[in-house]
Amino acid sequence: MLNTYVIYADLPLTVKGMLVRTFDEEECFNVVINSRLNAEQRLAAYMHELEHYKAKDFEAVDASVDYVEYVRHL
Repeated sequence: MLNTYVIYADLPLTVKGMLVRTFDEEECFNVVINSRLNAEQRLAAYMHELEHYKAKDFEAVDASVDYVEYVRHL
């Protein structure tokens, strides 16, 4: 079961969202969404971050964020 928390934060306009892996008592993921987005954009950003989870992109510790995004959008 995926444990997630959604956090809205003022991010740079170039960042719509991000997936942050945490290890408190169990593995958990924070989905950080840019609060400056409208409702439709927030939903799209959330769905995009879930795709990163499904693809296990968080395990690519040697890959840069730019590379992960490039592969995600092929």
